[in-house]
Amino acid sequence: MRIIDIGAGTRPIPNCDVYFDQSVKPTEDRKAISGKLPNTDYFGNPIYWIIGNVEAMTFKKKEFDFSYCRSVLEHTNLPHKACNEIIRISKAGYITSPSPTIERTRPNSAHKWYVWTDNGYMLNFRHKALGYPIPAIKEQFSGNLMEFFWKNTFFYTVYYNNGKIITNK
Repeated sequence: MRIIDIGAGTRPIPNCDVYFDQSVKPTEDRKAISGKLPNTDYFGNPIYWIIGNVEAMTFKKKEFDFSYCRSVLEHTNLPHKACNEIIRISKAGYITSPSPTIERTRPNSAHKWYVWTDNGYMLNFRHKALGYPIPAIKEQFSGNLMEFFWKNTFFYTVYYNNGKIITNK
């Protein structure tokens, strides 16, 4: 089984085959104690980084059996492209993002999107410039984390701040 950790950052998941991130340098949003990203996982296994953009990954179609994508999509410029890439390279996966409630109560200027799920069926993205998506959110009023498991494919809808709506449903 091949596993990729997309956006592994300062907290890489142990025993993955590939650790993918946009940069090996820490950002304000994810500070590393040593001033750089780790070169071993929690168990001391070596980490070899692949640097790239989640919106245009260079991996083969369905190259990975499983992908972790933790606290990445709220940073992207074009979440529909990032979602398409994750679906393209992975057979299944786990996606997390701060819940809209956390984004509203503890805003992070590095985050561009409110991200929520419709009962585990579809990922929704609303640009933060459009305001808090109160009518659309049914299940995100408690908890810190939006969690989304998927297999084979998943659906998404993106509400851009220019009025454009992109969906794959």
